[in-house]
Amino acid sequence: MKKILLTTILLAAGSAVAESALTGIHLGVDAGLQRADFNQYLDASNGPRFSHAKVKKPSYQWTGAASLGYFKDSNDLHYGAKFSFGSVFGDRIKKPTDSTGQYEPISVKLKQQYSLALVGHLGTYVSNDTVVYGSLGIKRLRYDLELKSIETGTPKAVNGTVGRTLWGPVIGVGMKKALNDTWAFNSELSYEFYSKAKSGSFDSTAGRFIATTIQPRIWSVNIGLSRKF
Repeated sequence: MKKILLTTILLAAGSAVAESALTGIHLGVDAGLQRADFNQYLDASNGPRFSHAKVKKPSYQWTGAASLGYFKDSNDLHYGAKFSFGSVFGDRIKKPTDSTGQYEPISVKLKQQYSLALVGHLGTYVSNDTVVYGSLGIKRLRYDLELKSIETGTPKAVNGTVGRTLWGPVIGVGMKKALNDTWAFNSELSYEFYSKAKSGSFDSTAGRFIATTIQPRIWSVNIGLSRKF
């Protein structure tokens, strides 16, 4: 009888820790690594040297984000949503290549300014203090694209920066673990994808319009901590 009572108390204590740390209002921070395939193409209105250049090599960047979320339990189900604000560290600088594999005399600098995301979570408890979940939401990505001539002759390509905003879905799988009655650890793998976006600039010196099109596909691995308030 004493063993049964002790087991019941321990289970109840474990559930209380999990419920206290994994539910309610949470403020969190995350850090991770992303692999971005921008599938970028560069075109010009005239001059075959600039037609159909492309950058399709992946880029790896460190990421960081802050989030605010609210989560609840219903029996063994765990669900909720969180809003996050994030950015990446470092620029992505590439030289486009044409159809023959030769470098074009243009450098392409792509910098993500920030991202906003609203994501829902639905999961289940695999132990008293651990939840596995799937996530689905929408993300807003803001980036700046800089085209710069790297050739010494004339006429030179346009030097300029344009900003664009993209919206796209984000899906993922993750795990949360209660560390105590206030703090929780989380890890997540996510994938986001966007439709094509075109930016352009006019080179007044050469009388040429240069356009670039990107279609981002981004994988991310993140870990983080959250605190219940």
